[in-house]
Amino acid sequence: FIITKKFSAELGSAAKKKVQEVKKTGVKKASFLQNRYYSLFFVIAFAPIFAQFFVDYLFQAQAKVEYPSKEALTAFVGIFFGFSAIVEFVLKTFISGRLMSRYGMKLGLLAFPVVMAISLVLATLFGFIYGAVSLFFSFIALGRMFTRAVRASFNDPATQLLYQPIPAGERMSFQNKVESGPKAYGSIVAGILLLGFAKIPGMNLVYVSLFLLIVTIFWALSSKEIYKEYRTMLQNMLSLKKNNSSKDDNHPLIQEILTKIDQDKITDAKLISK
Repeated sequence: FIITKKFSAELGSAAKKKVQEVKKTGVKKASFLQNRYYSLFFVIAFAPIFAQFFVDYLFQAQAKVEYPSKEALTAFVGIFFGFSAIVEFVLKTFISGRLMSRYGMKLGLLAFPVVMAISLVLATLFGFIYGAVSLFFSFIALGRMFTRAVRASFNDPATQLLYQPIPAGERMSFQNKVESGPKAYGSIVAGILLLGFAKIPGMNLVYVSLFLLIVTIFWALSSKEIYKEYRTMLQNMLSLKKNNSSKDDNHPLIQEILTKIDQDKITDAKLISK
């Protein structure tokens, strides 16, 4: 209360400036066709959900073949998901934070598609050579175990950072569109395609794995491109903010407040500089 009363003029000036910035940047509703960054964001939000549905389908379908007995299947699934939970815990607690701090968000964006691509390349290769047998299932199970853990530990935190360059006035609208748009479409499109593949004669799990591998490669390339766009937008935003700084922001208290508000953006800039 004392700080607010004593520096009411300075705080009012800074707040007015922030409101004007929001009005300038938030005059339009966000759209995925608005620019290249938003279009790439659609792919980045869509692909993990889409790929996860396909991996789950491959895993469950082949698991029933490998373990035809209900009791054996139940025992395997219990052990598998228990071990997957341990892997996810280790990645989240001891590994992901250190790697993200050292290598930046590029690692976070690429970790999921790269891990999935490796498992799918091996599964598809041996699937075409030996068929959908135990070796094929081993690589699918390996991908299924690591992809969920990698998604929670690397992909999801990195995706949240992608909202930073979006103007404040559009950010909430755009985030709502992402949650209700590509993330929802990912499961719907995956379900329709899997239903369609089931109707195609001769369409076995190896071909489904090959299709998912192609999608994953496109996803990895999109992750690389959106990282480049993120660097450019964030650097331009920080440069513009520096050029537009005024005398109202020179007061120590105002400077401290603005620094706390922009702390996430500054941290991201340090990460991408690596």
